[in-house]
Amino acid sequence: MGNLFCCGILLAVEHIIAKMGAIKSRREIWYLWDYGFFKADLTLVSVMDFCIGIVLWLTSPLSLWAVAISALAGVLWTFYWHTQKWLPRTAGFDSAYPAKGKVSVMGRLHLLYFCFQYSFGMLGAWEAISGLLSGRWGVIIFFATVALTMAFYYFLILKEDVWRFSSGPVDPEILALMSDRWRMRK
Repeated sequence: MGNLFCCGILLAVEHIIAKMGAIKSRREIWYLWDYGFFKADLTLVSVMDFCIGIVLWLTSPLSLWAVAISALAGVLWTFYWHTQKWLPRTAGFDSAYPAKGKVSVMGRLHLLYFCFQYSFGMLGAWEAISGLLSGRWGVIIFFATVALTMAFYYFLILKEDVWRFSSGPVDPEILALMSDRWRMRK
């Protein structure tokens, strides 16, 4: 439920800043719904988070080291993606990074969401391995397998998005078609 709530906040903030004119129109840049990975955030990541929560509950109390290292890993991974992958793009391409070197309010919130998700995933992996090494197999294996399966499919969708958007600047004709299709669903 927490993941769905966070995704709802991201969508609401994106809608608000678009209405305020703080980001370009949907015909000019990608919005969250234009990405396959965001749809996967709503479904696959929600299931994954539920499974990780069960694993954490089964392996509690949590190791302070596991929490600290997982949080650090999430921060470092977010910093890497922000500074090396998203920020250096030559032009604004989506609602999180609407112009070269600029991060929108929604983009900043997405960075927090991104950091939390990776930290939570790392903590879940750490605790699942710890639980398995201590001989507690049973339910941990089931929920860890479901979480890993969701992560696998999520990364396939993310890879497809990266491939789709790595060909260069956004094609305005494709955005116009996507925007028209989006309006028809409303």
